[in-house]
Parts: sequence; structure tokens; C-alpha cells
Amino acid sequence: MASGESASALQSPASSAEGRSGLGRRVQLVAEGVVDLQFVIPPGVPAPPDGLEYRGRFLFPAGAADVLDAMIFVAPKGSANGVEPLLVISRWLTRIDRFESSHSPENNLLLTGRVIATPVPSPFGPQLGRLAAYTGGYSAGRNATFTRFGGSLSGNHTTLLPTATGSLILHDEDHDGD
Repeated sequence: MASGESASALQSPASSAEGRSGLGRRVQLVAEGVVDLQFVIPPGVPAPPDGLEYRGRFLFPAGAADVLDAMIFVAPKGSANGVEPLLVISRWLTRIDRFESSHSPENNLLLTGRVIATPVPSPFGPQLGRLAAYTGGYSAGRNATFTRFGGSLSGNHTTLLPTATGSLILHDEDHDGD
């Protein structure tokens, strides 16, 4: 997808390994939650209007490649995961080249890569080509809870969701050998 293309409907990770390359066969992730402005760097993002909230949605793999689809959007306050965005604030795609998980001192994960497309440009400035890291604590499974999950784009911004829910399926985990 080229920079500047309009956002299309998001797909959840495919349920079969067919059509996905290496990392997408090992990890499938859907995480969504409310953005707490205390956990957005740089500061100064205005609060949403009454009755609305900022949400973050992270999907991996998105499509047929090792791509993470990240989107920050506006939704009605208290919306369930998967709600159609009222307004997409920012959306970027990251080709993921590394995944690791650890169980010490508790379950946590790391995905890293490089931003390859910005279907909805960021209010924080250019993102294309930036290095990206996504981290958080987790409980694995089809009803996963993520703690302090979010992404950081080098030299651009960091957005962290204090709590997110979704699913996390891990196959042949990489971990620190605990």
C-alpha cells in the first residue's frame, strides 16, 4: 500500500498459516484499547470532545505479509473493540522483522520493524521509513489482555495503551529461556 492511500477496512489476522510469511505464522495479534493522553509523547494532544475517545488498534499480520497495521482513531466513548472509526487520526503499516517474547518476570513481547506506508498521515509528522518498536505485557489466548501495550516510532512519537484487549496466538515462541 502506498503512502497517502485511503484507509480500507481492516482485516483481522488470518486464521490459517497459508499466505503468511515467517513471523505471521508464529504470532497473531489483535490489540485494541483506549489511548490515555498521559501515555502519548510528545505531549500536547488535545482531549477528545465529550462523548468521544481516542482508541488504538494494532493488527498483526495484516494481509499476506509480515506487516503490522496500527491505527489511532476517534470512537464513541465506551465502544466495543472492532467499532468502525468515526475519524482515523493516524494509520501506519510496519514491516515486522523481529518478534520476541519473554516470561520473566512476567509475559511480555516485542515486535520491531520499519514503517513502510502511511495510509493516513500522522499529525506528528512524517513516519515513512522510521524504525518502530511495539511492546507490552500480555496474557495469551483468544481473549488476551495487554498491559502497557503500544508503539514507538523513532524520532516521531510514542503511543501507549494502559490496557488493551484482543487476541494473541503464539506458535514456537522465542523467549529468554526462563
